[in-house]
Amino acid sequence: SEAVSEEAVSTAEAIQFTFTVTGADGESTVLTLDAADGEKLSTALADAGIISAEEAEAGFVTVVNGEATDYNKDGSWWCLTDAAGEMTSVGVADIELHDGDSYAFTYTK
Repeated sequence: SEAVSEEAVSTAEAIQFTFTVTGADGESTVLTLDAADGEKLSTALADAGIISAEEAEAGFVTVVNGEATDYNKDGSWWCLTDAAGEMTSVGVADIELHDGDSYAFTYTK
């Protein structure tokens, strides 16, 4: 049964998704990233260096692409939205990726 479980692990389909980061200056960076089908968005973003592994694990993001927000200081935060531009109903650590998905973090104040 070991061979079966190893095979199951390697059969996760490779996918691509789009992630947009819009910073405080209003400039957007659009990234096409690779992931495994069903992988958590937080894991894929940490693997790509967009967010830290620590924040990915915590599911609470304050630094994206090297830009920090500080809600307690100035009310700034990262708004996570889906392809339709709607705020997601779950956090970055709870979103499962599928091929062609599109998400974004937007600096919000």
